[in-house]
Amino acid sequence: MSIDSLSRIEISRLEGRASSIRLRQNQFHRLQDALTSSEGAIKGCLIESHGYGEDESGLEYALALSELRTHYLSLNLKRSVELSHSIEDLSATTGVGIVYLIPTKQNPFYSVISVLTSALAAGNCVVVELPPQSSPIVELLQSILTPVLDRDLFAFSNSRPSAEFLSTCHLVSQTDDRAKVPYNSANAALSRPSGNAVAIVERSADINATAKAITTARLAFRGHSAYAPDLILVNEFVANEFLRCLKQALAAPKGLLPRPETQVRDSRSDNINQILRELEKSQDGSVLFAGDHGSIVEIADRTKASTGYKITAPVFVIYRTTSLDDAVDISNNISGPTEASYLFADPSEAIYLSKYIESRISFVNQIPAELLVGPLAPGHPSVPPSLSPRYPADLFRSPRPRLSRTTALTKALQRATLLGTSDPIKKWYRSTTGLSLPAIGQKEENSGDFFGLGFAVFGVGFISLAAGGALMVWRSRK
Repeated sequence: MSIDSLSRIEISRLEGRASSIRLRQNQFHRLQDALTSSEGAIKGCLIESHGYGEDESGLEYALALSELRTHYLSLNLKRSVELSHSIEDLSATTGVGIVYLIPTKQNPFYSVISVLTSALAAGNCVVVELPPQSSPIVELLQSILTPVLDRDLFAFSNSRPSAEFLSTCHLVSQTDDRAKVPYNSANAALSRPSGNAVAIVERSADINATAKAITTARLAFRGHSAYAPDLILVNEFVANEFLRCLKQALAAPKGLLPRPETQVRDSRSDNINQILRELEKSQDGSVLFAGDHGSIVEIADRTKASTGYKITAPVFVIYRTTSLDDAVDISNNISGPTEASYLFADPSEAIYLSKYIESRISFVNQIPAELLVGPLAPGHPSVPPSLSPRYPADLFRSPRPRLSRTTALTKALQRATLLGTSDPIKKWYRSTTGLSLPAIGQKEENSGDFFGLGFAVFGVGFISLAAGGALMVWRSRK
């Protein structure tokens, strides 16, 4: 990116050019037209450069277009005009200015489009950093986006800008390369690529369906899906059955992911052997199954089950648990909260697990297909992780509330100033401090004391026994 491009983006930020909804709507139409007209080239590039199957490339493409449409539909010109002329708007927000994206190598097409459309919908300029070793799909994206998007709103950067420029940006990093990036932690949306996802399989789960769901997630995108389960905690009572179902699912995976045999064999070169060796060596793991589509490793050492090892290959890491609390303890011993927990159990057990497992988001008896594509959701104190869009537009908006109504205390102070007396303030004080708390609304329990209640119960029982005995004596004398 040239100095001229930086200057244009900076000027647009200062002028608030991206705040125009009509301009943003026009950009969305141009963007969708460009992406739909290049559908074949994009999907073909994903297959060729990443080794994805047709279903996987189609899934990534469709999810990106879906998020584009979702963000476009959020642009409401009439409502925006009404709010802009409203003197009172406690929910008013404004764009953060410039969103600077450092994209991930995994699913780069979706990862770029999801941030671009969200940031644009929120009224911001966007700069996308090109990786040092550009991939074919990134080069294709550059050739598609550069001609159609406004140069004052969007640009690619061949090198990292100065710290001064970055200090004016809202950084979005989908990589672990944070040490080299100067940023203000309060002004960034950072993913944690090394974060773990955990699947918990309890006795009440549908074991066969669970094994198939976990297999699909772990094999997706050659085992590289960020949200695929890195650790599978299986209750010991169903562990053998689960392993049997998992081996069956691995032997002939069906559904979304079948690929030509050449691609299946090539997938084993994606550091799978290295991961197997590391798991066996460092985590006391033993390989239970090794097939063309994936491998199963069981960890025996409890202390090493929660080391937080990130799996980036079609490898299934299993540990047997003894109870719900055992699964909770192991999950919570992983460094930091898990990025996602998949709870395969009946509703009551799933609710218990979701309450006590430190996880950013939990899913019951499912692994959503949307999660199989793209980076982990960025951490944020108030915006929860989202399936789709992965980057909600609220991430790129700052609050700017407006208040016009005068508060009761302010009115009292104004009146006191006008009258030259503190009586209005004293009146406000009495009305505020004299208020009692509303009643709880809980029904009153039995007002009798414990012993009185006991004597009453005893008395009723004694009378019943006496009456019964008298009746029996009377009948015997007849």
